[in-house]
Order: sequence, then structure tokens, then C-alpha cells
Amino acid sequence: MPEHNLPTALPSPRLIDPLDVPSLRWGIMGPGGIATTWVSTVLKNTNQQVVAVGSTNPERARVFADTFGISAFYGSYADLLADPEVDIVYVATRQHTHRDNVLQALAAGKHVLVEKPIATIPEDARAIRDAARASGLFVMEALWTTYLPQSDVIRQLVADGVFGDIRMVQADHSQDLRHVDRLFDPNGGGVSHDVGIYSTAFASSFFPDEPVTIHAMGSVTKDDVDSEIVIRTDYPSGGRAYASSSITNFGHNSAWVDGTHASLRLGSPFFLPTSLSLYQREFVAEPVAHWHDETGIVGHQGLFYQVLAAAQFIAQGLTESPWRDLDASVRDIETIAAARHQLGVYYPGEPRP
Repeated sequence: MPEHNLPTALPSPRLIDPLDVPSLRWGIMGPGGIATTWVSTVLKNTNQQVVAVGSTNPERARVFADTFGISAFYGSYADLLADPEVDIVYVATRQHTHRDNVLQALAAGKHVLVEKPIATIPEDARAIRDAARASGLFVMEALWTTYLPQSDVIRQLVADGVFGDIRMVQADHSQDLRHVDRLFDPNGGGVSHDVGIYSTAFASSFFPDEPVTIHAMGSVTKDDVDSEIVIRTDYPSGGRAYASSSITNFGHNSAWVDGTHASLRLGSPFFLPTSLSLYQREFVAEPVAHWHDETGIVGHQGLFYQVLAAAQFIAQGLTESPWRDLDASVRDIETIAAARHQLGVYYPGEPRP
């Protein structure tokens, strides 16, 4: 197989300077675990302002506000959205309520960053996309891995044609999370939309078109919750992807990209700040170039990158993320739902054949 002249060094990520974007006034809808991690790193690593928090439990909102020095707290989402000091809302509620929460925020004239997945069923994802576009407001899915430094390095490699034509992408996100009750809730739990969205979204990011075929295999609990799934998608270009995930077993949690010119390995876990290694396409190859995240940002501290990106996009007058637009978010939910249905898993309200 002929070798291609591959770079011996990978490009540096184009990081956003926190002082180069406007300081937006954020309101938090749903002060749960992910919101706690989110606000901690946002306050530490950006100049963004968190000015309000809302919950259906007034005491929970008060405690959250006291913990982080947030000036306003509300015992209802309606009161949060009525606050004129809030520019943008971070929706961190349960996945199956995202549609209603986002539509409420848009109706109140607020920009929105909505936690992944954007929704759990395709109908809801499409409703969010369509309402966002009709509103003219900015809406972005908080799939934070899209905004990590390694993701920008990969975008540059793709733009420069380093891979050639993408032929195969593999990604795995598997952890034993049987202690997390919400993941096993038939009303919106399951592996495919929660941890599985990372694998699916990474794989689909290399293919701009909808898959032409979707094949799934996996495991389902006695309560009809998908606990393990492998999704193969085939694309019009001839490329294919394998996205695997589990909430009952540990996996390799790495990712691989294979093109006609080169291959790329992402260190484990690929969905956190990590390393990249570029290879010639040959068996048991040695890397020709290597990159490692040297920012000092580790683990979920990296949640702040998406916030800076949102602020930058809003300043640029955009209404969607150019790196993961709402069509991409919808397409992934459609793929996951089709795969989940092959396992016989349907959420309440979804039509069965």
C-alpha cells in the first residue's frame, strides 16, 4: 500500500480566549449534578456570569444559589425565564423534559444551551430545532466533547484532507453505572441516549449525510431499558461507523478513525480531554505524529469550553453551532431511536409497529 506524506506534528487547537467573548448572563434550569459540575468550571475558567437558578423545588434552588454565590433563585422555571437579567438559559433537566423546557425558554426570548442529548425521541428533537429556527434565537446542544481541544485538532486534520476519504470510525463509551438509578428509568433512561450519545455523535461527525442503513444489537433489562448497544451505520460515501456503549460493563472507551490516507487513535477516555496519535495505514504501525492536551484542564472541568463557544457564536450573530448544528443533533437522535427500536425499546408516547 503506498504511503502518503503525513504531518510529523499535529496542529495546535485554536482555543477561545475567555476575555475575547462577551460576558453573558446565564440562568440555570435544573440545579442537579451536571449543573453543579458545569457552574463550578464556568465560574473558575471564564468571565461568564451565572445570575439566576430555577428549580421546581424552591429549597433546592436556594441551596444551589448559596453554594455558588448566585444572586437570584426561583422555585419555578417560569419565574426564572421571566427574569430580565437572564440572557441565556442552560437547560440541565431530565432528558425527556428537554423539549418542553427549551420551548419555554424560547417563548421567553432566551438563548439556550441544552444538555445532551437534545431530546430522547426524534419528534421532540425536531420540535426543538424547528422552534429554534423560527425564533431566531441561539440554541446549541451541550455535547461538550465537540468543543474540547482535541476536537479542534481533528477538525483541522479533516479540513486539511489528512485522512483522505473516511472509511471507518469506531467509538466506545462503556462504564458499569448500575448504581445510577436514572439510567435505568423506562421513562427516559437507557444507554443509547446517555453515554451512547458520545459514541454516536463522534462517529457521525465524520459523515455529513444521513446513514443509509442502521443495524443494532444489544441488551435490554427486564424493565425494557437498553443497557448495552452496538450501532453500525453505513453512509452514502461508502464509509461506516461502529458506536458501542454500555452501562453495565467497562469497555476500552477509546476511538479510532480510518481514512484512505491515515488513521487516528484517540486516547481513553476519548470523550474527556485526551491525546491523539496519527498513523500510516499499516498493521501494527508506529505513530508518525502525536498530540497531548497540555492545558491542565482534566475531566469534566472541560465543560466550560462549550460555554465559551456559545458566547463566541452569539457574538458572531449565529443561531446554531457551526461545529454541530441542530440538524446533526436531530440526525443522531433519529439514528439512536432507530437502533433502540431494533432492540424493542420504546419510550412512553412513541408509536410501536
